[in-house]
Amino acid sequence: MKRMKPVSSDKLLSRLYFRLLPYQVLMLVINAANGIVDSLFASNVVGKTAMSAIGFYSPLNHFLFALSIMLVSGSQLLVGKALGRNLLGMNVLTIRI
Repeated sequence: MKRMKPVSSDKLLSRLYFRLLPYQVLMLVINAANGIVDSLFASNVVGKTAMSAIGFYSPLNHFLFALSIMLVSGSQLLVGKALGRNLLGMNVLTIRI
């Protein structure tokens, strides 16, 4: 039977985080495309002046969304690690990766 090489938890977490990274980037791209399509449809209804006001807010909105996705995904990894070690005192089924 082949013996597994020990892996540090930090290395495992960084590997998992970078494995989730393409999906996070895809979500940001889809959100940006959604904002562009919504702006095109809304500009026909509310006019150019109102859309220019919304355009000033849009970059801030995208930044806050990206920041929240980053914090949520990082906290999911940390909570998953704690659940795997049973640090939270919960009885959960875990699978070794």
